[in-house]
Amino acid sequence: MIIPATEVHLPQIIAIEQEAFNLTWTHEMFSRELSRPDSYFDVAVENGAVIGFCILRRIADVEGEILNIAVSQAFRRRGVADALLNSAMTHAEGIAEVYLEVRVGNSAAILLYEKHGFRQLGRRKHYYDAPIEDAFTMCRVSRFT
Repeated sequence: MIIPATEVHLPQIIAIEQEAFNLTWTHEMFSRELSRPDSYFDVAVENGAVIGFCILRRIADVEGEILNIAVSQAFRRRGVADALLNSAMTHAEGIAEVYLEVRVGNSAAILLYEKHGFRQLGRRKHYYDAPIEDAFTMCRVSRFT
């Protein structure tokens, strides 16, 4: 089930973030995102536990950006990220373009984003740290505009 994130979910979100990424957001960063009126911060929940999350931020009602998406390792390859991205794209209705960055070596994520209509725009050299890796910038032009 996909529901809006709350402060109660943050400890589980942070645990997933730390499991998924080397450089992670802080509690304060997640908390600030919860209070932003231009952000949509959803969690995937199963049996009362958070198993994934996604954050989409709207920018001036014409652009959006997927800031963060992650799924607990135990629940990967089960459609959780797909459901979270579907929810984010529902929040993005009316937005002309949605952007994101993804590690060039993250083929599973790239395939997921392509499935949802994202296309590669360019490459950012050394965008990620720990380990250093390039990022693809991807964009989805909305069918709702």
